[in-house]
Amino acid sequence: MKKSALLVIDVQHGLLDREPRPLEADLVVGRINRLAAAAREAGCPVVFIQHERAGSPLEHGSDFWQLAHGLVVEPTDHLLRKTTPDSANEKFNRMSANMARLAHARTSSAPGL
Repeated sequence: MKKSALLVIDVQHGLLDREPRPLEADLVVGRINRLAAAAREAGCPVVFIQHERAGSPLEHGSDFWQLAHGLVVEPTDHLLRKTTPDSANEKFNRMSANMARLAHARTSSAPGL
């Protein structure tokens, strides 16, 4: 039987905390935090997936690469890195998890990222 996981995809500082700030960004972060808390309470893994690209503002470890300000990450949560738009799907297929996409910032529409 496959196990469900709550995925938070590409909700990173360089995509959500930039100017002009996306519409209702703070509300979105609050919703993500509430859903993640409910998932944890139900015993569902919470996974934060960060997009990265070498030589870009989203280079691993850079300020832009960090998770968006205000996201609550607990020690029991999982952090994954990805370098292509669909690599999260591949990783979770290998883990035999059903995917519920909670949040996904569009990295492909961010100039230079």
